[in-house]
Amino acid sequence: MKYKISTQPDHQVEISISEASEPSEVLASLQECSEGRCSCRTDEYKKLKNLEVQEDSDSGKISIKLTPSEGNTFNITEIQKCLNSIEYL
Repeated sequence: MKYKISTQPDHQVEISISEASEPSEVLASLQECSEGRCSCRTDEYKKLKNLEVQEDSDSGKISIKLTPSEGNTFNITEIQKCLNSIEYL
């Protein structure tokens, strides 16, 4: 699996995932994280205001947009640790 993380001027974080071996499992893991049930010991989900996920089933690509709550910014290093801990990536 490959992923790319980019930070936007409005503090949103965009993640592009490609070549995931099990895209449905990746999506399930992301849903768990957004609900605070991450397997990757981080509190970044507490900063989350909104999570948008788009999946292109033809190409196997997943696009994720994280919007932080007011006054928060995401720690990219923590997000990378979480992505690296997802078994199916």
